[in-house]
Amino acid sequence: MAEQVSLLPKHTRIGFIGYGNIVVPLVSGWLRTKSVRPDQIMGSCLTESTAARIRDKHGIEMTLKTNDLVEACNIVFVAVKPHLVQSVVESIPNWNASRHLVVSLAACVTLSSYSYILPEGTRVIRLALNTGSGVLACASAMAVGVNVLPIESSLIQGLMNSVGTCLPVEEKHIDTVSSVCGCGIAYMFLVAEALADGGLEAGLKKDVVIKLAAQTLIAAGKNILEYQDTHVSKLKDNVCSPGGITIKGLHSLERNGVRNAFLDAVEIGVKTHAEYAHKFEVKK
Repeated sequence: MAEQVSLLPKHTRIGFIGYGNIVVPLVSGWLRTKSVRPDQIMGSCLTESTAARIRDKHGIEMTLKTNDLVEACNIVFVAVKPHLVQSVVESIPNWNASRHLVVSLAACVTLSSYSYILPEGTRVIRLALNTGSGVLACASAMAVGVNVLPIESSLIQGLMNSVGTCLPVEEKHIDTVSSVCGCGIAYMFLVAEALADGGLEAGLKKDVVIKLAAQTLIAAGKNILEYQDTHVSKLKDNVCSPGGITIKGLHSLERNGVRNAFLDAVEIGVKTHAEYAHKFEVKK
């Protein structure tokens, strides 16, 4: 059997402190694409039952001791809830600034905060993503800390591109990214559900209409990505004919405030991220 081709350099191992809903699809995507081998991944969690479930699902090494994970891995993803980041990170004595690259999945925890809770000079990347990595359609962006080497940022971006699309952004935009794509995938589920409910009300069977709604979202996304030189409003207009059904439907959506509802949802997300960032900011 041919050996899996991994994107990781030799002797590099990735560890996840926390193994929740954002990590499971990410690792699933990496294993699916063979970007990372199971033996190159380690995770930590709070209970043996959770560890056993993840071992069965992903075939990776799990531990209940974060110290062991940090000792074994040189790329460490911090994937705990934002309010737990400081206590968890500071409880680990064996951080090594020259050895560890830290990738934060914790929303609202700034690079500046990490500079206070990790050894001086530790390289840190903030990563905002959604749950699309398991189906190789993840939208993500990364903000790179001052000490991170270009080869390291390229590695993380390459890993994320293997399960979707990852773009570099300034840290001041990372909360907006979270609001657009991290929260946005839930908004798209709502759109699919509402579209399917309309078809259901009109008489289509549920298993048929939900597939058609989902495929329609895929078609819209692919058109936007394939024809990036064409403004999305033009793609929308191309579907409409004078006095036709589509323009009448769009008129109804605009009259009912759909556009403004999405604008408000992103705005609320950005404001809430900023509030939480202030709440969880570490100062010394």
